[in-house]
Amino acid sequence: MKLSSPLSNKEELQLSFQDYWHIIRKRRRFAITFLVIVVCSTALYSILHPKIYKATTRILIERGDKNILSFDNMFPVQTAGIDYYPTQHRMLKSRAVAKRVMDHLNLWSQFAWASDPVEAFLRQVEIDPVRQSRLVDVSAFSTSPNQARETANAVVRFYVEQNLENKLSMKQQAAEWLAGKIAEMREKISQSELQFEWAKLKTELSELNEKYLPKHPEVIRAQSRIVAVEKQLGVKVIKSLEQEKLAALYNELQREVESGRKIYEQMLGRLKETTASEGVEDTNVIVIDPAEVPKQPVAPRFFLNIFLGFLVGIFGGGGFCLVFESLDNTLKSPEDIEKTAQLPVLGIVAKWNVRLKELMVHEDPTSGVAEAFRAIRTSLLFSSPDKPLRTLLVTSPHAQEGKTIVACNLAATIAQSGARVLLVDADMRKPRVHQVFGRANVQGLSHGLTTPTDAVSEFIDQTSIEGLSVLVCGSIPPTPSELLGSQKMKRLIEQLREQFDYVIFDSPPFMAVTDPVVLATLVDGVVFVTRYNKTQKDIMARGKQKFLEVQARVVGVILNAVDLNQERSHHLTYSYYYRPDREQDIVPPATVKLPQRQATIPSIQPTSRPTHHFPP
Repeated sequence: MKLSSPLSNKEELQLSFQDYWHIIRKRRRFAITFLVIVVCSTALYSILHPKIYKATTRILIERGDKNILSFDNMFPVQTAGIDYYPTQHRMLKSRAVAKRVMDHLNLWSQFAWASDPVEAFLRQVEIDPVRQSRLVDVSAFSTSPNQARETANAVVRFYVEQNLENKLSMKQQAAEWLAGKIAEMREKISQSELQFEWAKLKTELSELNEKYLPKHPEVIRAQSRIVAVEKQLGVKVIKSLEQEKLAALYNELQREVESGRKIYEQMLGRLKETTASEGVEDTNVIVIDPAEVPKQPVAPRFFLNIFLGFLVGIFGGGGFCLVFESLDNTLKSPEDIEKTAQLPVLGIVAKWNVRLKELMVHEDPTSGVAEAFRAIRTSLLFSSPDKPLRTLLVTSPHAQEGKTIVACNLAATIAQSGARVLLVDADMRKPRVHQVFGRANVQGLSHGLTTPTDAVSEFIDQTSIEGLSVLVCGSIPPTPSELLGSQKMKRLIEQLREQFDYVIFDSPPFMAVTDPVVLATLVDGVVFVTRYNKTQKDIMARGKQKFLEVQARVVGVILNAVDLNQERSHHLTYSYYYRPDREQDIVPPATVKLPQRQATIPSIQPTSRPTHHFPP
């Protein structure tokens, strides 16, 4: 297996970039237009768009670590969690704060266009925490500098008010909660004291029973006091107390009473503090830098927008060029032909005004177009050195691709080298060779093929170009394909081989009719003419397959009507195109000599029909 060298890979990559550059250069008008439109639109937007101002207030948010209650888990509100600061940042952009700001600054009319005015207003407020600190920047955007300042300061102001109201509400709830808890604690302490009193009296009664008789006054008083306490406690409590051991119960009740009194005193003190602090404004938000009136707008940024528009125009235009190129299925370069049809490119002919000069090689032999045809002549000469191409068929995929003009100029170029050339108009659908040479299309090839005798020679005319003769089509027959594929046509070609050095046939488009395919089996080679930016790649490949199926020999392809102003790239460096101002590099028309044959039959004499003469 043959491995590609790093150099070859590098060359392929470089060629790929050159291809991209070539595509953009070829479509540079669109790319430049797109760039200008984008940049101008960006500039117009930057000029006409209202100026946006930004005002910023910097605040410090302290952590609210102190709980309203000093008892853990006694109140569910806890403000010192790990999400404390993100919560405060969201509170700054809360709808409650936004509504207060809009009410205060009368901003509802400015956002009446929105389905949700509050949400539209909040989109003009920005909260930006300063990293590694407890500072927060509160910014507001507006088309008015004063309104931007007022909005930023108002957001902070009403956030602080909202924060204070939340704290006051929490204090009030705490006071209510403490009052309820204190009442419960008071009742609990009262019960504990009665139980403790009952246990104490029971202990004293036991001691008195050991000293005195049951009728003793001290014993009777103790029993009376116990009865009074039991009435307050109730029967159920008395029964539960009687089941406990008196000594242990006494100590437990004593500890419970002391603990309850201590908690009661703490809660009572906290209630007094909470009630006293309800009227005090205690906030953990400090305004570090209040917003000021901005002097310069933050948007639109004219030069930044122009720069971004330029980048979008450059890359967008280039991207669209590549997309359009990928969607374009027409042939534009020799590489396209070689990749699509895998056929050699015989040459490239530049676009010229055919209406003014059809036979450019004769009327303007020093032009670049004439030199291109001489290059094609040379390519044909060396394409088959072992088996010379003496009979050639010139065809194209579709009409209006320039095959007739190419065939006429190619025949004239070969004749200028001193060879005897016959141009045969085998397009029996829409013949045109007679128009190029100024002949009457009265009698020609069709008459020679339909008459009993081989009298085609009498229809051949000599043109004003030395060595070039033409055989026009004549009247259009009803069955052209049958005539071109007949044995008489085969004998005619053999006869013309003996009379001329080269015979060139102009045929109809091969995608429209089968005439070229039929005639291709009788000639030495076929030349395809494709038109720049018109002939489709898939059509070219299908056309080649048609001729290969009948074992015809396709010599190569001529890329016609190339717009050299658009195709100045590496694709056309070998096209032998010369500018008119480089006449010192142009080879004279008759310097290249093609092989000639001596006629074995008498030379053909011109007929009596008038001969068209071209200007010198």
